[in-house]
Amino acid sequence: MSGGGANQHTWAPGKSGNPAGKQSRTPVRDCFYRLNAQSDGQLVRDICEKVAELARKGEAWAVQAVFDRMDGKPAQAVTGADGGPLQFERIIRTIVDPANPDA
Repeated sequence: MSGGGANQHTWAPGKSGNPAGKQSRTPVRDCFYRLNAQSDGQLVRDICEKVAELARKGEAWAVQAVFDRMDGKPAQAVTGADGGPLQFERIIRTIVDPANPDA
């Protein structure tokens, strides 16, 4: 972080608070990629064929999975009461001391 000053939470130009970025690797993903590589990609093809087969047979979750992957999941509306827009009565800003968050 940059030195003191009015805003101590401002990063220096060219720097980031998360220099490694979002970690896209997880143990499950790593395992899946490893198994797929060991099968020369056959694992993914087998799974795709099985999901497509189940979708053809009418399995609702399989149909949904296919559409979610093909078209993306539809945006979910965030609404207020009775489906109308959100109404904010007030916004409260709270500053917390990291050394004493319960104070």
